[in-house]
Amino acid sequence: MRSSTSESPTSPASAEPLAGPAGELAVALAAYDGRAAEPWRSVVAFHLDGELWIHLRVGNGRVTLHEGRPPAPATVVEVPSDALWDWVSGRRDITHRIADGSARVSAGDYYDLVLLSRVFGRLQRERRP
Repeated sequence: MRSSTSESPTSPASAEPLAGPAGELAVALAAYDGRAAEPWRSVVAFHLDGELWIHLRVGNGRVTLHEGRPPAPATVVEVPSDALWDWVSGRRDITHRIADGSARVSAGDYYDLVLLSRVFGRLQRERRP
């Protein structure tokens, strides 16, 4: 899922460019002002397509994207990469994917996903002209 183009966002953990939904998520988070995440702290891991692990660290009003599986995530979500991007871009909430069985919370707190939906909603409002 890595890209060789220099315009792609980079993962703080690896400093290598990310491509696909993870790269798009990194671009969106770079523009995020953090207000929706201020009182909340968590680590949410995503297992994409049963292969790639990425995780979001939430705290101090910031949401940062990292590659790899964190040692102690609060929540783990098994999800296809297209479903993650649909959620981040506002096309379809993750709860719909969980309801239809194409994504699942395999560990942790479902409420983290509700809070992330608020973050992603704010991202979409901030990115609109």
